[in-house]
Amino acid sequence: MSKERNDVIDAMKGFAILLVVLGHAIQRNIPEADDTLVYRVIYSFHMPLFMFLAGIVSVYSAELPGLLFLKKKILALVVPFITWYLLSYFVTGAYHTTSVKTYLVQVVLSPDWGLWFLWVLFLNYCALVFSIKMAEGLKVSAFLVTFLLIRWAPFESFGMGLLRVHFLYFALGHLCMKYRGTVAVYLSPFRYSALVIFFPLAFEWHRTKGFFFSHKVNQFLAKNQIPILPEHLYYLCSVVMALSGIVFAYLFVGMMRWSFIRRYLCQLGSYTLDIYASHQLFLGYGFGKSYFKIASTAIVALVMSLSLSYFILRRFQILNVLFLGGRGKLGVRSGKDLFVRTISRLKLCLTAFLARGLG
Repeated sequence: MSKERNDVIDAMKGFAILLVVLGHAIQRNIPEADDTLVYRVIYSFHMPLFMFLAGIVSVYSAELPGLLFLKKKILALVVPFITWYLLSYFVTGAYHTTSVKTYLVQVVLSPDWGLWFLWVLFLNYCALVFSIKMAEGLKVSAFLVTFLLIRWAPFESFGMGLLRVHFLYFALGHLCMKYRGTVAVYLSPFRYSALVIFFPLAFEWHRTKGFFFSHKVNQFLAKNQIPILPEHLYYLCSVVMALSGIVFAYLFVGMMRWSFIRRYLCQLGSYTLDIYASHQLFLGYGFGKSYFKIASTAIVALVMSLSLSYFILRRFQILNVLFLGGRGKLGVRSGKDLFVRTISRLKLCLTAFLARGLG
């Protein structure tokens, strides 16, 4: 059961990182990406999915003493966050117009200038340690207290605004894993209903405009004097959409139980940081037109980020620590298999695309 559970988590992480790469490939090649249905569906749940999975994995290590636990997370998350951000200072040419001090202050005040996921994930782990310390007296209610404190924090900087959005999914992942027996009994019978909920909401959602149906719903609420604020309604709908999307990912991965895709996603899931951190460096090398260019952009970015990881970052200990937080040496040995599999599968995909285009 433990191995199966880990396989599911790794496969879902692999699925999530593919969505990230594809979403950025669409964003790179379509000026009005937010109006693209596939892009909207991806962005409706892929980062909450990552946070939820991180919460699940946190159960395995959260029993460590608080300071020791956070020290490990500083190495694994904060160090790569800083390293990649400093690298971008030179790669993007920001050093021509911005001082190092200004550049660093910028990312401290607003982490979304860098690889914000790493910093917000670290903040989630800090909140987790805080919740566990309180749980000695408050039990599960400690997570609710932490959630409310984060929601009511009177500032947005230092990543608090992003933490406010994502802590809910991280905490739910942690609690669902910790109390998985109870969760399975009460929620499993309803898991397929998530598909009925997810797609209608995702199709109606826009990253900058909200839900297309919100105007009519707000009119209905005002007409019937129902005391629900529009921002509360939006938050509720977005949470339901994200959680149902997480269930969709679980069901989708479960459908591929015995396929080579499932095995490939499991391997890819152990390289999520590698791909997340470096794939945007290679988004400018797609070729072709229309949907083919989007596909080629995603494929090139995936292959190049895996190549960078396998041939360089995981080969040298100092680079491993600085850019990947000290990911294990096992990754180097298993990387060759993943790299070869990736090239093989993508060669088949490109052949199929070319055959279809020529036909």
